[in-house]
Amino acid sequence: MAFSFTPYAVPDLLGALLTFVMLYLLVKFAPENRVNLVLALYLFFATLFTLSLALLMEATDEASARPWRAFADLSLVVLFPLQIHFLLLYSGRGKWFTEHPFHPAVLYTPAIFQLFFLNIRWVFELVFIFWLVVLYIVMSLSGWWLLNEPNAYRRAQNTLVYLFMMPPALWLLMHTLSALLVPGAVAWTAGWFFAASAALAIYAMLRHQMLNTKIVLRSGLVIFISSIITGLAFFLALWAIGWLFGMPLNRGVIAMAVVIVVVLSWFFKPLLDAGTRLLEWLAPDLKWKECRLEQVFLMDYNGIRVASARRQDSQVDLDLAGGMLTAVSDFLRDAFQAEKKDSVRTIGMGRFNLLVEHAPPVYMAIVFTGDETPELRRDVRNILRKVLASHGPSLARWDGNRSGLEDVDNLLQGLLSKSGSRAATA
Repeated sequence: MAFSFTPYAVPDLLGALLTFVMLYLLVKFAPENRVNLVLALYLFFATLFTLSLALLMEATDEASARPWRAFADLSLVVLFPLQIHFLLLYSGRGKWFTEHPFHPAVLYTPAIFQLFFLNIRWVFELVFIFWLVVLYIVMSLSGWWLLNEPNAYRRAQNTLVYLFMMPPALWLLMHTLSALLVPGAVAWTAGWFFAASAALAIYAMLRHQMLNTKIVLRSGLVIFISSIITGLAFFLALWAIGWLFGMPLNRGVIAMAVVIVVVLSWFFKPLLDAGTRLLEWLAPDLKWKECRLEQVFLMDYNGIRVASARRQDSQVDLDLAGGMLTAVSDFLRDAFQAEKKDSVRTIGMGRFNLLVEHAPPVYMAIVFTGDETPELRRDVRNILRKVLASHGPSLARWDGNRSGLEDVDNLLQGLLSKSGSRAATA
């Protein structure tokens, strides 16, 4: 296989890089739900598509180009149903379709059919035009739904999310028209459109705090350093094996293997944990401040406390903290609209921090000191899932009677105990 760098590949490489960054942030830090799952799949195939286009342009012979042309066609076919599925899920419309266990499969069936006809161009292009028409119908309807949201905060957020989907849809239209008139005329521009899409998404995350920037940067730094240390340890292990057994090791192969290990450690938790432990052993002062939970509240959207727990030696006044949560409950309800796709919000209050996680018809609020950790987010979401599984219907019409919610108190106290604090029932 032979490749030669060309400036025409730069936009696609940029698009692949930005969409991969988006995918990484989503997988590592975003809540786990169906919207984010479909979005992650979309970003994966968008990354594969733009990377394949870049390598396709750099290929100097047909043997080098053939596999990347196949990857590009595969990704392009899958992007259509993923875009449509995401827009339906995010807008909350078409639930009869998206929430049924089998109905979404209908959406992906034409894509599978299309893949069987990659070599019959007129069939491939006919299905491509069908996809484009369906996509623009869904884009128009979802635009009407999202941009007519009565809440100003949500409308601004919806606008950015909708704009995030626009550049790829515009490029697909340009690509279709050029394929009918001048094949390949605009293929090289795909990277600019996908890079613009990813840049819009990153801006939306920052603008509307869809991800906690502080924890992303802090965790990202730890992950980056830990992955480099893991790669270095792997290199030393290979070098030691080669030296002990007299095995000549190809430098290019070793470099590629180390890069693969570094990238895998970003996603593969055991590798990352090993690198993090080695980092903490080498430099104990680099450990982040302990995240210490002070109080845990489960509140309904009327500002009424459903359950709570606190540390036995906590100096935080329970009534003061509960009163504060009641005072901001109207703001939380108006600003966040209690949807599954809403993200965690962390509010600073002097040396204390307040983490809020929504799960209609309730939300959890955690008062803590130190730095928030990804583990804290996951534990809070797991507790909310258990609470809704056991008491969801009764909490939806809750009248303030706490009898029967003793297991919820135990869950909140267990969260405090897990952080290393002795819990006292609040």
